[in-house]
Amino acid sequence: MIALVPLGSVDEELIDLFFKLPYFDFSVLDASPLPNSAYNSLKKKYDALKILVFLKKLANSYGFLKVLGITSEDVYYGSSLSVFGCAELNGTSAVISTCRLNGVSRCIFISRVLKEALHELGHLFGLEHCTNNCVMRFCERVEQIDAKRLGYCNDCRRKLEESIRSVTQTSLARSCIPHSKGTCCISSH
Repeated sequence: MIALVPLGSVDEELIDLFFKLPYFDFSVLDASPLPNSAYNSLKKKYDALKILVFLKKLANSYGFLKVLGITSEDVYYGSSLSVFGCAELNGTSAVISTCRLNGVSRCIFISRVLKEALHELGHLFGLEHCTNNCVMRFCERVEQIDAKRLGYCNDCRRKLEESIRSVTQTSLARSCIPHSKGTCCISSH
């Protein structure tokens, strides 16, 4: 289960769409304001790395192994001007920004958001950038997002499924608490 965290004001319809994504099971947490410490007043944007740290702490406090934040605010990473999203490779936290994904239609906007969500979730589960016509292809411009398909190529899909199985097994092992009779009980967080 992945924690889905709206950061600030986020379109409720977008949140509902995440439940239609294949491979991933979400639990939506209450909306949270972006951390003030992540705001860069010179750039007038939020630092994605500071958001990831915030999300990681939030995930840990609720017992989630993975968390995806979504915001309508503009975010940057390092020396970049802006990014569509950012994730810890094979880590805990990821964030996507819808700020620069608006398109000529609502349908294009939604497609871009879902592609970026799948891209950052792929990174969370260890996928690196791909050269195939795959959602894991690196994009610097929205036109590049539009050109890639909404889905993983066969190679990335196999790696993702393997990683999800591994994370699920790790999660179950962590939640097993031995009892006096040598049995395990699965605790929900």
